[in-house]
Amino acid sequence: MANKNHRKVYNLWVHDQQFSKDELVINPDCFANAKVGDILEILYPTTNLIDINNLPENDVPLSGLNGFKRLCLAIKALAPQKNQKGALQLSISKYIASVFDFSARRDVFAHIIPQSQAAADFVELSFKEQYIGRSDMWRLKLELQNTCVYVLKKLSFSCIRAQVEVMITRGQQVSSGLITENTKFVFRSRSARFFLLIQLSKEMWEFDDCGEIYFEKLIRKFLRPLFEKWKLLGTSHSLTIAFFRELITIPIPT
Repeated sequence: MANKNHRKVYNLWVHDQQFSKDELVINPDCFANAKVGDILEILYPTTNLIDINNLPENDVPLSGLNGFKRLCLAIKALAPQKNQKGALQLSISKYIASVFDFSARRDVFAHIIPQSQAAADFVELSFKEQYIGRSDMWRLKLELQNTCVYVLKKLSFSCIRAQVEVMITRGQQVSSGLITENTKFVFRSRSARFFLLIQLSKEMWEFDDCGEIYFEKLIRKFLRPLFEKWKLLGTSHSLTIAFFRELITIPIPT
C-alpha cells in the first residue's frame, strides 16, 4: 500500500558478508522504477506501532521524523543476488544495522529520493596511526564522490583507513548522506604529536580567589579533563610536556 508520497512499506532484512558484500540489497521486483545510482531513503520506526497516515506530504526533514530514524543508501546493483531467496524485499548489512540499531524483519518505509535531498555539505573524517598527505586526501575525496556514507562508516582506500565522524547537510547534523563534488571534507588525526610548554612562574604557586594553587588548578581543570576527553574519543595522541621557567640574571658590578 502506498501513501501520497509514493512511500511503501517493506520488510527489512539484515544480511552478512556471506550473503552479499553490498551494504544494500533490494529486490528489483519491489522497486520497479529504481536504477543504479539512485538514493534509497529508509525510515525506520522506533516504536512498535507504524502508521502510514503519520507521514507528511512534503519531504522528510534531514534529521528524520519523530518516531523514525532516517538512513540514505545508494543502489549499486539491481540484478537479483544468487543467494537471494524467500520473500526478500529490502536488506542492509549487519554492520549498518548495528550502527543504527535496526532490527531484522521490521516494517520500514522506503522510497527513491533525488540526489539533491541526500547531498552532504560537510563531512568530518578521522584517522589513526598513519600519515595522510594532501595528495592522499584528494584521492580519497575523488573515490568517495557519488557514494553514500554514514556516521561510523569505516573507509578503506589504498593505504588510507578512516572513519566518518560527523556529517552536516544544510546546517543540520545528519547520520547519512551522499558525497558530491561540492562536499567539504575535514580530516582529523586521532594519533597526533603534541608539545605542551608550561611555565613554572612564581604565580603558579600562588592561590587564586577560591584558595586553590594555580599549579593544582592546571592539573585538575586542564590536564585531567584533556586526558579524559582523549580517552573518551579513543585517541592515541603522543604528548610531550616541557616545564620551564624564566631566569633573569642581573650582572654584578665589578
